[in-house]
Amino acid sequence: MMLASCAPVIHIGLPKTGTTTLQRYLFGTVPSHLNISRYPLGRGDSGYSMSLAQISTLIWGQEREAETVIQCLAEKYELAKSTSRLLVWSDEKLTYVNAPLAVQQQLAARLRRAVPDARILLTIRSQFSMLVSTYRQSAQMMYAALGWPRDVPHRLWRRRLHFSDWLDALIANPDQTYLSLLDYSALHDTYADQFGASNVLVLPMERFAQSAPYLSGLLDISESAVTTALQNRSNESRRKLSSYWGGWALEGLRVDDGWPAGGLVPQWRIRQLIGGLAPFVRRMPQVRTDMSTEQRNWLREHFAASNKSLAARKDLDLESLGYPWQ
Repeated sequence: MMLASCAPVIHIGLPKTGTTTLQRYLFGTVPSHLNISRYPLGRGDSGYSMSLAQISTLIWGQEREAETVIQCLAEKYELAKSTSRLLVWSDEKLTYVNAPLAVQQQLAARLRRAVPDARILLTIRSQFSMLVSTYRQSAQMMYAALGWPRDVPHRLWRRRLHFSDWLDALIANPDQTYLSLLDYSALHDTYADQFGASNVLVLPMERFAQSAPYLSGLLDISESAVTTALQNRSNESRRKLSSYWGGWALEGLRVDDGWPAGGLVPQWRIRQLIGGLAPFVRRMPQVRTDMSTEQRNWLREHFAASNKSLAARKDLDLESLGYPWQ
């Protein structure tokens, strides 16, 4: 599927699907784009970042509060059009663990108000490996525990929340938890209802190496530029351990994500800071991600129909990529 070029692009994630690779090594390397992402190309009018406070308001805020962020995004779109540049906004926090499918319909409608002719890029990953990767981040950083019960960070810290327990908790209420976002067909339809099915591109992470034609058409750049960017990727999570954890600790001290001036530090920032400093304080536990046969069967039964539907509509061979299938 090739989408018409020159219309703005909003990459909504999901997290753990190569978003850092795309943001740092592809989206942020094209001077002719107006780039909004966690890794903007520059400042001034060439690159911007959207704060977590702004994204949270866009997802959860009341209409009056969200309208401010909508107008901000609309202004960036108008700036891109007036300077004949392609607006590219990429941030996986739009589909993070505390933004389940139940709130995505409202988010999609708000994004359409800001950028009505946007094309949506949805990057996905086999639900089996997605859950393992998400848990590893949770257990090591206590960062993805945002929005979970208060005892979760404590249980992670005390090595009492095992992968099987975590997965059972999600399975117990799949429609209201992170699992709802892994119904990729439903997530696709949520954005297709607002932007049209032809304007929602689904790209499996497992096919990045073969994705140059798709991304080339989407971003209006050469296939060679895409190929070079993907070959040269070096995901941030693969840096030296000390640099990685230290970076997250410092991230927890930033004051440009909507902290109240002179006010209290938000609780989620404190959790993030602790998560970043944790490895310097004590050795992190060995992360085990053994999935029981019952859990694997449940995931297969729960997601197989969704994966089949999406594969048929988008001409994707998800079965061969290891996605839950029956």
